[in-house]
Amino acid sequence: MFVIAIAEVNTEQTYVRELQSIIDYYVKPFEAPENSTLIPSPLRDRSDIVFGNLRELLEFHDHFLLADFLRAADSVIDICHCFVSHRNRFLQLYHPYCQNKPLSEALRREHVDGCKFFALVGRCPQRVLLAKIW
Repeated sequence: MFVIAIAEVNTEQTYVRELQSIIDYYVKPFEAPENSTLIPSPLRDRSDIVFGNLRELLEFHDHFLLADFLRAADSVIDICHCFVSHRNRFLQLYHPYCQNKPLSEALRREHVDGCKFFALVGRCPQRVLLAKIW
């Protein structure tokens, strides 16, 4: 059971790193005013739709769930309690994320191909991370 607890902690740490990478390598450049000419006008100022609430998800996973996992790292039961104790926050965060996903996907399908911004950021090695979340 200890192996399962460690695996869950490792998975959560990876998820937090990937969310942070998406924000650093995609969201922040997308929102930077100097990049606005690279982004199709229908996507400009629509970071909240294109990327959803990734910042809030990162904050929750990094500062709350992962922190609780690390305190409970040697106990599967304690890790299960972390999920139960955060169930309402999961719903508050992932419900809007999931509701937004179809619109986000439609915008990406319509505007990402041929978009200079995504072509430029797509050259970085972190582009694989975006595909995992999207």
